[in-house]
Amino acid sequence: MASTPIGSGISAEDFGYLNAKNRGKSNRNIPGAGRGLDASLGALQVHNFPISAILTAEATLDFPNTAAQNNADLTIPVPGAQVGHPVFVGGPVPPDDSCFTAFVSAAGVVSVRFNNYSAGAINPASGAYRIVVFVY
Repeated sequence: MASTPIGSGISAEDFGYLNAKNRGKSNRNIPGAGRGLDASLGALQVHNFPISAILTAEATLDFPNTAAQNNADLTIPVPGAQVGHPVFVGGPVPPDDSCFTAFVSAAGVVSVRFNNYSAGAINPASGAYRIVVFVY
């Protein structure tokens, strides 16, 4: 787990504008992107929410065989994470008709959820998952 404090060394200009690829068309600026970033007060702010730290963790997870229309949760310790903090999860490509989501389920614990939307059971392969939590 790593915690990265956000300080005055980061400016909104460092982030620039977000660009998006529009289905093979040329890149274009997303309206409003970048305007919500402000580091002038000594902390990165996104739309008036100061981000005081970015917490990260990585773990290998092996989800069980999950019945149709069900889900399964596994946890990763992320010290400093609190219920309500935004969580991003990166990991293996999910099987068809499924996805992975993540949320802070208790202080210092992030749950990664495998959601099976298919008509049959799915046993996703074991893989490495990376968690990113923003602390406001």
